[in-house]
Amino acid sequence: MRTSILALSSPMVKAYDSYRDLLVLYTDEAEKLLTKIKESDINADYTLLRRSGLEDVFLKLTGRRLTE
Repeated sequence: MRTSILALSSPMVKAYDSYRDLLVLYTDEAEKLLTKIKESDINADYTLLRRSGLEDVFLKLTGRRLTE
C-alpha cells in the first residue's frame, strides 16, 4: 500500500517518512493529495490532515511517536 500511495502522490509530495505502521507525507497540497488518495482504489486505514508540530520533530529525531 505504501508504494501505491507514494506512486500516486509523487508529484505533490516534497518528502516522506515511513515508521512501522505510519506513513507521513509532507506536502503543500494536502487537501488535493487527500482527495486523490480517497478517489483511488487504495484502502488507507486511517488518514489525518494537520500542520507539522513538535511531535513530528520528535518522530523525525527518534523514529518513535510520543505515545510509544
